[in-house]
Amino acid sequence: MLESSAVHAPRPSEQIAADLEALGVENMSPVITEKKTYIAPFVNAEKPQYLVIEDSFPNGRPALEKGFGVGI
Repeated sequence: MLESSAVHAPRPSEQIAADLEALGVENMSPVITEKKTYIAPFVNAEKPQYLVIEDSFPNGRPALEKGFGVGI
């Protein structure tokens, strides 16, 4: 098991902040708190390529095929 001090979340990307500001979104600069925690009003993320849904539904299977853009 990892100790909590060994687990680090990725810092907000300065490039993403710059890209958002270039698109006209204001105040995207990351902030560093007194405890040296890096926070930002955006998330470093990639477009999802796929979604895996478990096939065990304790409360019954939801009607996933009724969802928009769902291929089963």
